[in-house]
Amino acid sequence: MEDGGRVGLDTINAHPTKAFFIEMLTRDVDLTSCIVDLTDNSIDGARRLGREEDLTGLTVSVRLSADCFEITDNCGGIEPDLARDYAFRFGRHPSSPALPGSIGQFGVGMKRALFRIGRAFKIVSKTTTSAFEVDVDVNDWADDPDNWTFRFTSLTTDTSRSEDQTGTTILVTKLIPLVSSQLGSEAYQRELEKRLQLAHYRSLQLGLTVLVNGARVPTKTFALVNSDKIQPARVRREYAFPQGPPIIVDLFAGIANSEPDEAGWYIFCNDRLVLAADKTLLTGWGTAPSIRLVRYHNQYARFRGFAILTCAAPERLPWNTTKNGLDTSSEAYVALRRDISQMMIPVITFLSELDAESDFASSEGKPLQTAVTSAADHLFELSRIDERPRFQYPARQDRVRPPLSRIHYSVSAEDLERAKRQLGARNNKEVGEQTFQYYLEMEVD
Repeated sequence: MEDGGRVGLDTINAHPTKAFFIEMLTRDVDLTSCIVDLTDNSIDGARRLGREEDLTGLTVSVRLSADCFEITDNCGGIEPDLARDYAFRFGRHPSSPALPGSIGQFGVGMKRALFRIGRAFKIVSKTTTSAFEVDVDVNDWADDPDNWTFRFTSLTTDTSRSEDQTGTTILVTKLIPLVSSQLGSEAYQRELEKRLQLAHYRSLQLGLTVLVNGARVPTKTFALVNSDKIQPARVRREYAFPQGPPIIVDLFAGIANSEPDEAGWYIFCNDRLVLAADKTLLTGWGTAPSIRLVRYHNQYARFRGFAILTCAAPERLPWNTTKNGLDTSSEAYVALRRDISQMMIPVITFLSELDAESDFASSEGKPLQTAVTSAADHLFELSRIDERPRFQYPARQDRVRPPLSRIHYSVSAEDLERAKRQLGARNNKEVGEQTFQYYLEMEVD
């Protein structure tokens, strides 16, 4: 019951309300994340077909307008038992059938997305042996506080159809006003296309077709410079747990074209991009005692890092429920941040030295710039990169440095020790160098 009924004096009512799921659970998730969540379900449908490595012929079509939202796929459909017992539950039930390597795992994505988009939805799904339809007016459902179920509008079993006739269609109407204005915008359509291109980079590579209002989402390629003088790092790690399968982590760190919007770390969980071009403390950027890495500056616009995590048990992966960020409380995240921080140090060192070459006259030579320029056409897709424990680049040569000046000033011993602890500096000289560099980056550059 909505109010949980009357309870005894020794009982505390913890019964949920429908308003919480309809109004509150949707507030912290953006519209695009909800739509990408729905496409995740289609890809998991393809996995249930055993099509993990070849998605050719499978299509997910998204149609947007100011009046409705529709997503259609031919990825196998949903079995009635799965819909009846698990798919529409609010939260993942412990007895839910496992799908190794799946994307969906929290049990909130589809329902949250439907409530976020509109106030009425219709789901039609067909498998090779069954078909069902669910038609729900959310406001009517909310007005019945005692009933937490949905009903099949129609249900047939023991039918027979070919696999290419299977699939699921979700139609959402009575759109939320703000959602209506977004879905009717061509600019939003382009934004969604880009997000789908990134989120499903791997599935697109495997042959999946994704359409937005009939336009095909192009396949994204991630590549790193790989030449005779500059080679990216590639290592594999395994994060083991006391029970259950481990997380396999493939890490890449190197350089690509100088594009500030593209620079940073890209994190994938079971082939789903959850973090793109991150340049924050979340992925190790910024000065900290344990890693002593610089804050991002556009001199590092060539940096690219990729962490591809896979696990048969998706609940072990360090992603959040909206799959657009990391769960920083997980053990896997702590291990990942340590590893990616170490991976990026040689790349950042190289880019700092590359930037410093601009201070020298051309007569002194610029070997790092020459190496980068000559490698411009040597971009290798990630799968073509060999394993290598450390980013490689030309050895630093002795060069005549510009004239140096000394800065001398006094501060209280207490303040100096506070700054030293915060910076992770080993001595007073490092405090001065790091604070001066911070001033240049934040106030001058």
